[in-house]
Amino acid sequence: MELTSDDLWVLTGAVLVFLMQPGFLLFEVGQARPAHAVAVAMKNAIDWALVGLVYSMFGFALMFGDSVGGLIGLSNFFGALDGIATAEGSINPYTFMVFQLAFAGTTATIVSGSLVERISFSSYVILTLTLGAIVYPIVGHWTWGGLLSGESVGFLAALGFYDFAGSTVVHVTGGAFALVGVLMVGPRLGRFSSDGVPRDFEQTNPSLTVLGTMLLWLGWFGFNGASTLALSASVPRIILVTNLSACAGLVGAFFWAWARQGRRTDMIDPMVGGALSGLVSITASADVATVPRAIVLGGVAGAVYMISSNWLLNTAKVDDALNAIPVHLVAGSLGTLAVPFVAPAGTFDNGFLYQIQIQVVGLLASGGFVIISGLIVAGLLRRFLGLRVSPNEELRGSSIANRVEREAEREVLTSDELEALL
Repeated sequence: MELTSDDLWVLTGAVLVFLMQPGFLLFEVGQARPAHAVAVAMKNAIDWALVGLVYSMFGFALMFGDSVGGLIGLSNFFGALDGIATAEGSINPYTFMVFQLAFAGTTATIVSGSLVERISFSSYVILTLTLGAIVYPIVGHWTWGGLLSGESVGFLAALGFYDFAGSTVVHVTGGAFALVGVLMVGPRLGRFSSDGVPRDFEQTNPSLTVLGTMLLWLGWFGFNGASTLALSASVPRIILVTNLSACAGLVGAFFWAWARQGRRTDMIDPMVGGALSGLVSITASADVATVPRAIVLGGVAGAVYMISSNWLLNTAKVDDALNAIPVHLVAGSLGTLAVPFVAPAGTFDNGFLYQIQIQVVGLLASGGFVIISGLIVAGLLRRFLGLRVSPNEELRGSSIANRVEREAEREVLTSDELEALL
């Protein structure tokens, strides 16, 4: 099978989506406390490697293999794609797999941000493997299982559920899994005072967080733009509405924070959280949303981000270290439910009201499955392995980066030795 311009575009999109991995790394390192920065960077690299292996061997088959009852795929394990059935004019199956692998890596990385500084390394690895090899592929099969064959093989796709590039499949899945993890692990030591007031922690470098956000923003052009799986005439407009929704999300969150909290508030979080929420929310409908409605959706997503992040921290006392839950779970849910509202009239054959209903059904089915799966896995880990690092590791930095050992082994020159060298 010869490669076409469609293959080239989708492979380029995969590269752009991979750029989101260093974007996540910079974002998380910038937000984490200095003692945990090295461990956070290491976990982001490990995420990609682990998910790359398990998704290629098992996850892709569960997601896009021959469907069993519209619930799960069961063929093409271990990357055996030669001879796979594809629709006429489809891209090369290996091109498709590379693109989908980048999506799987993004989903897993969402979880790492919420659990930084307190999740044990072994438990984190098991959670990542479970998400990348089983949970995400099953959710993906329900909606996207027939993308390569051109058939609606998943049960949600057959009902008409619409999620163009993954507001639910990627972001609600990652956000819901992160929510379970955060609730099971608990807040970081000292995050809340005795009377429940949140304490601010020192961040390593907020400028890195902004840079990471810009890399994520760039990667989203491939995330949404290449989800057409073809270099079609719709690609430029998809990239445009993706960008405008992010712009509106940033502006909406910024001015919401300014109006509610005044100029003295930290504006980095509203800016980066608002932009990412705008990107997440438009992901479900980037191919059908009109330009004005995409801007409105992004602005609403920015405001909703501010409201939900404040509620989670100050009222629910949920310590989501990087606000991944408001960005991915909340904004992803908003974007999924907004699909019928941002698309032009007549876009969906079954009508506006039916589409609203099936978007709710798809969101609840996908999110519910992820939450139940997360509770089972995290519950077993907490019972038999333990989810948290020791208090010493949490306060001084994770031992996987060997910071303590390096500090102990470092030679310190005496004044006489220093003089001799000079």
